[in-house]
Amino acid sequence: MNWNDQKDNRYIFTVSELNNSAKKTLENSFSDIWIKGEISNFKSYPSGHWYFTLKDEESQIQCVMFKFKNSLLNFIPKEGDEFIALGSASMYLARGNYQFQVESLEKDGIGRLYEEYEKLKTRLTNQGLFDESNKLEIPSYPQKIALITSEKGAVLQDIKNVLNRRAPSIEVNLFSSLVQGEEAEQSILKNLNLINKIQPQYKYDLLVFARGGGSIEDLWVFNSEKIALAISKLNIPTISAIGHETDFTICDFVCDLRAPTPSGAAEIISSEIFQFPNSLENYEKFLNKVFFNNLNFLNQEVKNLSQRIINPKNKINENILKLDESTLRLHNSFSSGFNKIREIINFSKRTIDLLNPSSNLARFKENINDNLSKIEALYSKHLNEKQNLITSYSSQIKQLSPFNVLERGYSIVRNKKGVVVKSKDDISMEDKISITSAKISYEADITNINND
Repeated sequence: MNWNDQKDNRYIFTVSELNNSAKKTLENSFSDIWIKGEISNFKSYPSGHWYFTLKDEESQIQCVMFKFKNSLLNFIPKEGDEFIALGSASMYLARGNYQFQVESLEKDGIGRLYEEYEKLKTRLTNQGLFDESNKLEIPSYPQKIALITSEKGAVLQDIKNVLNRRAPSIEVNLFSSLVQGEEAEQSILKNLNLINKIQPQYKYDLLVFARGGGSIEDLWVFNSEKIALAISKLNIPTISAIGHETDFTICDFVCDLRAPTPSGAAEIISSEIFQFPNSLENYEKFLNKVFFNNLNFLNQEVKNLSQRIINPKNKINENILKLDESTLRLHNSFSSGFNKIREIINFSKRTIDLLNPSSNLARFKENINDNLSKIEALYSKHLNEKQNLITSYSSQIKQLSPFNVLERGYSIVRNKKGVVVKSKDDISMEDKISITSAKISYEADITNINND
């Protein structure tokens, strides 16, 4: 292959393609790494972004730390300070400049503390101290709280202010402790032993660890293995409220709950109590809704039943006919009975007249008396049955009587034609209607017709 053929087959990069390819290579190969160096040429722009150089004896690299990252730090770097930076290598395409985008920045020496912190965290994780299965449930309505913090710091007052405003009924018992320095560990352990000892008597619902923000050195006591082990043995639900939301300690992981700040812990503790009045109001609204739903349902049921009710007038007329028929049958039965009795008496008299020997007179007389007694018993039984039947029909008629219905609070409404109103089709606006109740009758004008 000659030189001309090679020229025809070659691929020519544009500058943008080369820079883009270099950018991808850098970002894929050097992402989330730590570098160490001395800060120089530090500049803070009006936008809030930081631009500086990290260098060592032989080389340097341009760095940028954007505002949303550097705002999390509690210090501003100084020229000549040694720092460790976490970030990723990238390239500013417009200029082709290679740079390091910093995510986190810490003074050299703090890296050793982070290393110790990560080792302890891994060891305690393997021991199961951070397992969710070991976590105790935080009570929704605590009444008595043990608080481990400094009595001199603003944290104590912040927690009290929040609780006094949101849940003044909660009792807070302070166990004043050193929260920083060499003696802080023993101070906290001493209070933990005391709380564990008096818990059967005082019955604390919750134990809170609280401290304001600070550097990793300031918060280091809460990375103590001894304190973590002591917390894990407690039989009291615990909340860790150490530093700011971005600060993490071993205490945060071993406690049953981590709060972002001390004030945040107070809000978590009092959340259910603070919202209790709203819960009552919502429950009241729920009951009202259920009540009115049931009321509407019952109204609809009454309306449906009223459409199925037989006109009481027709029922009364029907029962009057039945009563007349029963009365006629009773009268005919009585007449037939009397006629039979009359025939028996007449027959007995004729027999006596025909067979009037004095020797049979007493026997005939006795038979007549027996027959009369039977007749009277039969007549009495028959009469009682008919009277009971009449009483039953009378009771049914009374129960179906509209006046009996009116006694229960109902009314009969008639339109101007005297027809009972059953639906909105029976009336019109401004019609006069007559209303009959149990004891009064009155008239009214139609001013509104609902479609319900």
